[in-house]
Amino acid sequence: LLSSPKLQECIPKEQEHERDQCTQKHRYHLGALMANCFDKLDRARLDCTNHCIKGLVTAPEDQTSSYGVIDGEKISDSLVRVTDMVEKPKPEEAPTNMAIIGRYILTPDIFEILRNTEPGNNGELQITDALLQQAKSGCVMAYGFKGRRFDCGSVGGFVEATNYYYDQFYSCKKA
Repeated sequence: LLSSPKLQECIPKEQEHERDQCTQKHRYHLGALMANCFDKLDRARLDCTNHCIKGLVTAPEDQTSSYGVIDGEKISDSLVRVTDMVEKPKPEEAPTNMAIIGRYILTPDIFEILRNTEPGNNGELQITDALLQQAKSGCVMAYGFKGRRFDCGSVGGFVEATNYYYDQFYSCKKA
């Protein structure tokens, strides 16, 4: 993110060397963070520092219109190299039922791609459209989410998450 042109404008010319060192350090830490996300990473096939990563779940086929949906090449049980993605497709148009859950690790170049991306569905700028451009060059991976997940984009999901939080963390303090 330090390589963002807007951030670079804020750094005085005499500090450019420090900025470049910081950018390299950021890329190293980002790569380490992404590598730790994978439980069975085939490192010979993936250079972690040059890939965005998306969280992924299996959605019921009749609910694909609520998600961005991907297609891709399976790397391991929980890792897919993304080759295609569609934002909120009708069930009959979805390439798979592998759904994006809105958790990303992004590379800094995504901001330039977003600047040049036209609005998509409903006239909104979609991160999915920008990530699709990266995916076409093999730079987007999807990682299967493990654990409890709540869809807080719906009233029912928000209430479910609130109740779970209350039951797990608040009600036990009262006892």
